[in-house]
Order: sequence, then C-alpha cells, then structure tokens
Amino acid sequence: MRKPLSDPIVLTIASIIILEGASWLSFAYPETALPLFFIVSLAVVSASVSGLEWGVSLALIELMIGSLGTMLVLPIAGFDLTLRMVLWIAVLASWSMRFVFSRSREMLRPLFQKQFILLGAVILWGVVWGAARGNGAHQLIADVNNYFYYALLLPAYAAAQNTRFIKQIPYVFLAAGAWVAGKTLMLYYVFSHELFGAQDVLYTWSRQARLAEITNVDPQLVLSRVFMQSQIWLVFGICVLLGCVYVMTLRKKGDASEKAASAMPLLLVVFVSAIIASFSRSFWLAIGVSYVLMLAVLLVFMRERIRGAASFGAVSVGIVALAIALTVGIAQFPIPRGTSSAELIKGRAMKFSGESAISSRYAQIRPLLSAIKNHPILGSGFGTSVTYASRDPRVQKDHPDGRYTTTAFELGWLEMWLKIGLLGVFMYAYLLYAIIQKGWKKILPLPHESQERYLVLGSLIGLIAVAITHGISPYLNHPLGIGIVIVVSIVVDRKA
Repeated sequence: MRKPLSDPIVLTIASIIILEGASWLSFAYPETALPLFFIVSLAVVSASVSGLEWGVSLALIELMIGSLGTMLVLPIAGFDLTLRMVLWIAVLASWSMRFVFSRSREMLRPLFQKQFILLGAVILWGVVWGAARGNGAHQLIADVNNYFYYALLLPAYAAAQNTRFIKQIPYVFLAAGAWVAGKTLMLYYVFSHELFGAQDVLYTWSRQARLAEITNVDPQLVLSRVFMQSQIWLVFGICVLLGCVYVMTLRKKGDASEKAASAMPLLLVVFVSAIIASFSRSFWLAIGVSYVLMLAVLLVFMRERIRGAASFGAVSVGIVALAIALTVGIAQFPIPRGTSSAELIKGRAMKFSGESAISSRYAQIRPLLSAIKNHPILGSGFGTSVTYASRDPRVQKDHPDGRYTTTAFELGWLEMWLKIGLLGVFMYAYLLYAIIQKGWKKILPLPHESQERYLVLGSLIGLIAVAITHGISPYLNHPLGIGIVIVVSIVVDRKA
C-alpha cells in the first residue's frame, strides 16, 4: 500500500489545490499576491532542486491546469514574471547542475535529436530574419517566446531515465486531466444556472488569470460554454484512454487487469463531457477525425479482429451517449432550474457560419495567404503582422471599422507558414512524422492484448489530434502543444 505522501495522485491533487488556491487568493485579496507568488515559487524551486523528476512533474501539472500560464503573476517594471517562467527556469537550472556534475552525454541525447535541432535552426532563422526585416522587438519576442518551452525537452528526457518517474507520470497525467475535466463541468453547472451569483466572481477570476473563456451560448438561454486552452490535454487524453478501453474490450471478464482498468471508461465519459461543455468545434472535429483514424489503423494496418473493433465501437458509442447525457443533465439539473438539450448541442455542432469565432478564422485566410506569397519558402520572420477585417464583437469594440492588425492568428499552420516559411512547416511536420514513425515501429512487434501496444497507439493518435486542432486553433507553437510533443516523444523513446 502506498503511503499518502508518496502517492502520485494525492501529491498531484495537493499540488493543484495549492496552485489554484494561491491563484484565487491572489485575485480575491490582492495584498496577498506578492507573498503568495514568492512562497509558491520557493516551493517549486526547492522541489526542482531536490529532484529533477519533481520539477518536471510540477511543470506538467501547471501546464495542464494553467492554460495560458498566468495563474500567478509578479509584475516587475512592466514585465510580468509568471509561475510558468519560474518553473521553466527552476527545471532547467536543476538539469544544468546535474549535467555539470555528471558530465553524462546521455543527458544531451534525446531520441529525436536531429529533428529537434533542425526545428531549432529554423526558429532561430525566424528570429534573425524577423529582426533584419525590422519587425518590432516586442512583437518578435512575443512570437518566439513560446518556442523556448522546447528547452524542457532535455530535463524531461533526463527525468524519464528514472524508473519511478516513468511509473508515476501516468497517474499525474490522469489526476491533472480529471481535475481539468471536473473543473470544466463545475463551471458549466454554475454558469448554466446562475448559481447564487457565484458566476460573477468566478468569471472575473477566470478572465483575469486567463484560465478560461466563458461565454453565453444563446441569449435566450441561461447556458454558457466553458472553454479552457488547457482542454487540449483532454483531447490528447481521450485518445490515450481510448487505447486503454480497447485493451479492456479484448480481455476476458474477471481478469485482474480488466478490473484495474474498469475506471477508464468512467474517466473517459467525464473527459468527453468536458469537451462537449467547451462547445469547441475544433476539439470536436479533432476527436472525431482521430477516432475514425484509430479505427482504420486497428482494422487495416494492425489487422485487429473485427469482433474486437466492433466491441470497441459499441463501447465508444455508449461512452459518447453517457457523456452527452451527463452534459445535458448538468445543465438541466433543477437546482436552480437550467435550460439545455441534446438538440442545442447538435445545433452548435452543425452551425458553421455566422458566428464571430468562425467568421474571424475565415476572414484571416485570404490576408494570410496574401502575406505568405511575399516569402513562401523562408517565411517573413517572427513579429510579422497582418491586417484583416474582423466581425468579432471584441475586436469591433476597439476597432469600429473592424480592421485589425495582429501578429497572432487562430490558423496555426498558416501562421507558421507566414513566419518560418514552408521550410519551417516542413521541419515541424518532419519532427511529428519521425515521432509517429518511431512509435509505429515500436508497437508492431508488441504482443496482441499488450497494454503498451495500445497506449502508445493512443498517444500517437492524440498527437495527430493536436496537429489537426492546430490548423484552426494554435497549439503547436504554444507550451500547451509543445508539452504534448515532448511527452509523446518520451513515450515513444521509453523501453517497453
């Protein structure tokens, strides 16, 4: 039996409660913001120094629950130092000290070293070329800043050499994912019922800390969507859990391993329900395409039995049905009375025109393609801006004519093409291809009904889901998506 203080799930939940609690207190009582930032920062630095695996785990936890990384912020002379930055520095410092003392070359050899170096070279080119073209320093730094998160690749690989870390990290991932899903559904309940006025203060905190975007779905209904950028980890997690569920459908009833995995379908229901409550069609599309791809891989390339795939399909349909029922049930729960239906969710899924988010993405396509034509191969460099006409009410509030100039775009692959060119897009795609190819070679020799076989498959499909999402919501140029790339590369590299 694990001791509570050594249980990764307990430690993960305790860490999350501390981080969320500190963020809330900093918002509710601004005078506590400074001491809380220093206390939490000192704690994460101490944990990182004491054990590299602890620092990497904390970085993963913060990434999964912190969305844009501003849970805790310390303003310094016009610069915002965030807890994510503190963790990044602490983990890199911890790794650097270990490397200096050990001089181990293994700490400098991630599996996909060549691909990461090539991508890094292209990113460096984007910085130099953007500066040479006179792009503003502030915009340039803001553009390339997110890619620095790839520096955690080396500490993550070093931590993965620790067997205990490898065994515990899945529990950390599942606990943090369950928290994000549970928090999504809790907020969905509050904002779908206007619960005792709690929605006002929760909305202000969520917006100030940039943890969630909560908007009304229909002016005629008391119903809101709860979107968190960190829900991309739920998209990835759904694919991984589908692998677990497939293994479960293959095993005989009463099998000890089947009993251990019996919680996975329930967790999957909660994950899917949270994604439904996000009302993010980019997430819905990525999951739908990825699920079809998984079935095709199982039947065509892995040549699984049709009976097993049929059982998996039936279980999947049941999970989606339960997830929809849970989402609608939360919104319709009669304390206080709420309003929602499965038809409303269907209507949201089928409505692909007329809404500000969709029209904003559509409005970006032609201006981006026009700007890309200037330097299609090498890109225009980081910090390059494009002007487009937006119908987003938030944009029109500050720009009545709708003309909006920005360096940040929802169309992730087109943004990459604009700034680091077709060469950069190719290098990023080459990295993803190398990870998927290596993972594919790893799972084929594994025995049928091996949990490792389908967990790796789920991770690869999850990576593809993130790449699909990146087409219409940028993630692979942000720590949230970069973290998933690092995690999957380690999963593929790990010995079975």
